[in-house]
Amino acid sequence: NRVGLGNSTTLRIAGDMTISWWQKVNMMPLIGDHKIVVSWAAFGESEEANFLYNNGIENDGGSIKFMAFHEYDAGINDVVLSATEVDADVWTHVAIVRNSNAMTYQFLINGVSEPAQAYTANPTGGTIGSASIGNADPQYSPYFEGSLDDIRIYNRALNSTEINALYSTGGWPLPDTTPPAAPTGLA
Repeated sequence: NRVGLGNSTTLRIAGDMTISWWQKVNMMPLIGDHKIVVSWAAFGESEEANFLYNNGIENDGGSIKFMAFHEYDAGINDVVLSATEVDADVWTHVAIVRNSNAMTYQFLINGVSEPAQAYTANPTGGTIGSASIGNADPQYSPYFEGSLDDIRIYNRALNSTEINALYSTGGWPLPDTTPPAAPTGLA
């Protein structure tokens, strides 16, 4: 199924972000195909219709990998695939971190961090898109076939400690990394 999340500007993220989820894949994509978990998309080859994020799994010549995808300028694709292969019928925790200053994606699979991978340019446009889970658009893209749970979209790059908390403890609450305020009014 597809869940439309609407076109709230809160979910229109072109900068740093982290998307995490638990997945159990029932049906792998065919060679050259993909299955979408979380997306901000519209369709067309203009900048305002760009994908700001489109994350899921992809069959890269017979090897199923986790995928981070976005577009810039007038629909130029930027795709990064994980080194880790996707297992079918196994619950797996996935986190994808986009660092827009370094222009990298980093995959953390079941709490294990892969090296950050560079992409060409930051996403641009996307002003007429909307967010969805399970499919970017029912008319054009393939549905994710399996189970999804605890999908989270952050408008910042979570660090590995925060992601490991999502993986190992169910993730809530995230660890408090704010130092305490100095006490006042002491005599």
